[in-house]
Amino acid sequence: MLIIHKFINNMRTVILLSILFVTCQSDDFISFEKLQENSIEGQTIFYYDNKKFSGKVYKKSNDKISLEFELKDGRYNGFFKEFYPGGSIKKEVNYENGILQGYENNYFENGVMSETVNYNNGKFHGSRFVYWENGIVKEKNTFNNGVLVGNTTYYYSNGKIRKEIKFDSQGKKDGEWIDYDAEGNKIKVEYFKSGIKLD
Repeated sequence: MLIIHKFINNMRTVILLSILFVTCQSDDFISFEKLQENSIEGQTIFYYDNKKFSGKVYKKSNDKISLEFELKDGRYNGFFKEFYPGGSIKKEVNYENGILQGYENNYFENGVMSETVNYNNGKFHGSRFVYWENGIVKEKNTFNNGVLVGNTTYYYSNGKIRKEIKFDSQGKKDGEWIDYDAEGNKIKVEYFKSGIKLD
């Protein structure tokens, strides 16, 4: 009898904790399907009960979380996460008042990062790296408020340089552009000045 009583008490505790867990989850997040969308000046605005929604949102696909994000006054604000069907993170980025701000990280399904880039007021700004699935850098470049500037380097999947190109502060082709074969030999060289190819 004592064993049965303990079992019932344990089951009550498990059920109570489960209810508490589900309640906490529903308090923290709202289902994407409960929201309505509208577009205002190129931005998506989300509503709940005809009011601009503020809070955390989740979206499911085949009973698994596919999206999680935060809203403030109906606009993306804070974290935005996208997941692969298996549950691993696919993308994570930050918004401020509906505008991309800060780092965006993208991943292959195996967890290896595929790209990382910084945003300033919705535009690429600073360093950007793209990776092969084996983790080796595939491309690296620099942006200044959305303009590609300075050196850009492309790599083969073994890490050797494939191409080197340069841009001036206005985003125009500038300086020496070099192509390499897989052994590291130069196979093509071109010269530019302020976007004009030099002979």
